[in-house]
Amino acid sequence: MWAIWAIVSLLVGVAAAAASKPHLMLLLIDDWGYANFGIHNPQNPEVVTPNLDALVKDGIELEQHYAFKYCSPSRCALQSGRNPIHVNVLNNDIRVHNEEKDPVGGFQGIPVNMTTISGKLSQAGYSCHAAGKWNAGMATKHHTPAGRGYASGLTYFDMDTDFWTEAKPGCPGSTKGEKVLTVDMWDTNGPGVGYNGSQSCSQTNQEGCTYQDEVFKARMLSIIKNHTSSEPPLFLFWSTHVPHDPYQAPQSYLDKFSSINQTNRQFYSAMVNILDDMVGEVVAALKSSGIWDNLVLVVTSDNGGPEGDGYGANNWPLRGGKSSNWQGGVRVNAFVTGGAVPVARRGTSEAGLIELSDWYTTFCALAGIDPTDKPAEAAGLFPPDGLNMWPLLSGQNATPPRQYVMLGSTDANPQSGNTIVQGVVRADGYKLLLGKVENNWWTGPVYPNSSTYPTGSYNCGDKGCLFNVFSDPTEHHDVAYANPDIVKELTKVINEYQVYSPDRGTNDGEACTKAFSVHRGC
Repeated sequence: MWAIWAIVSLLVGVAAAAASKPHLMLLLIDDWGYANFGIHNPQNPEVVTPNLDALVKDGIELEQHYAFKYCSPSRCALQSGRNPIHVNVLNNDIRVHNEEKDPVGGFQGIPVNMTTISGKLSQAGYSCHAAGKWNAGMATKHHTPAGRGYASGLTYFDMDTDFWTEAKPGCPGSTKGEKVLTVDMWDTNGPGVGYNGSQSCSQTNQEGCTYQDEVFKARMLSIIKNHTSSEPPLFLFWSTHVPHDPYQAPQSYLDKFSSINQTNRQFYSAMVNILDDMVGEVVAALKSSGIWDNLVLVVTSDNGGPEGDGYGANNWPLRGGKSSNWQGGVRVNAFVTGGAVPVARRGTSEAGLIELSDWYTTFCALAGIDPTDKPAEAAGLFPPDGLNMWPLLSGQNATPPRQYVMLGSTDANPQSGNTIVQGVVRADGYKLLLGKVENNWWTGPVYPNSSTYPTGSYNCGDKGCLFNVFSDPTEHHDVAYANPDIVKELTKVINEYQVYSPDRGTNDGEACTKAFSVHRGC
């Protein structure tokens, strides 16, 4: 009898421990410009984000939150808990692999032996689910969300599929030089057949068609509405396609912004408004289900918004944009909210340095699991770089734990790796950049506003450009000459920082063959 009582007590204790853990959620927004958020550009009536504005006002705005300067490295950092310099700094073609020479790192995305955030949280008893853009590897099933610990994952693997058909050209066809369409939609363990739109759907033919992000939103809503309090806590990774290109939107949203006479800006404003409406629906479902009451929700962009010819984002007043290590490319919109955020911290802001990798370690701490990655250690890979930010965010500790954010890049031959460290931001706001920095410009609060776009780069050279981004957030004043000791110290930090730079290989045509012969065009 005692043995039965002990077993029952143990099971009750395990259930109680699971119930006490907060639900965790990451909302990763693709290419969200700093000035395309109402709280950062309130004077611009074209920026319509009431739901996001309300969330940040009831949470903690993260004023110095950093990402990589473009997509895949940020996503790899978020999933793996590493600074991109220690996991992947490339936006390679998803078909790239070099498995024969490097079975660990010879793939686009996260190396095989790194444990991801979903892998850790599933070990901690969480039910993990992903929906939306993945872009962190897909060469083998181990690289997919299901192979990384997600119980379900309705995702697309690449970067810029069509919003109406989920297809993109790229695979070689039977005719010389021809590129044929493949559908990029995957549901957990196989092609997401039926989730893609008809190939007759398009921006000009929307009748009876479904916009891609509505599909991912529906998956999130289904998981939320079907979850019961007796089940394990949730970890939700929702990664929107909007407002990344191609610039496409339901006509009803375009009509709301018909007064905008610049096409890219009209589409971009409409897509940000779509994002905001979807966030409102999902938050309402979280609150209705009771999940919100014990939820930590982190909202962040994967990089600054893309500016220049062909794009519609705006990072005013920050310098530069996507693909650049100026603040407009790497200091991103971000906040944390949810019912698990202490009441005293709601409606505040945090100015300490935070990077994407920190959410891995923070969520491990909230889940009560050690962030140590033994499989990666055994393979000689870098350990997680993330720091636990919860003591800071919850108000337990007023001192920000992060001393540096390292800013990575590649040299002239990015296909083969060649990771470099281009810059560093220190906890007191000093930021050093070395070499040529792309997208050297500033925009106004309403941008783009003409057919003429800024172009150019700026060469900081070997001696570097130094700014204090706390007192000079727009990076107008290079103070390197006046602060030689700081330049020397930060140059040393950059030079001593080790990098992970495997040869990822080249495109493999077998991926296209299997797409048609095995996966029905997916």
